[in-house]
Amino acid sequence: MGHWSLIISACVPVVLAVVPWMVRVYAKLEVVASRLAKVSEQMEINAATLHELNCRTADHAAKLNAQDIRILYLNERLEKLE
Repeated sequence: MGHWSLIISACVPVVLAVVPWMVRVYAKLEVVASRLAKVSEQMEINAATLHELNCRTADHAAKLNAQDIRILYLNERLEKLE
């Protein structure tokens, strides 16, 4: 029984020294995790917005190409009339 009391009396100060440090580390990790969750949500929103803007850009590019074709056609017709 004497050995166990010696081991326990040696471990108690170590545990008492380590526990507050572990609590601080846990608190910091909790803050980091919550910030990462917010960043992840914002990245998902930004990805959806980017996809929408890319679709709009493609639509506008297609419309511009169609207008270019119409302008070329009208230029050809004007040249034929002259």
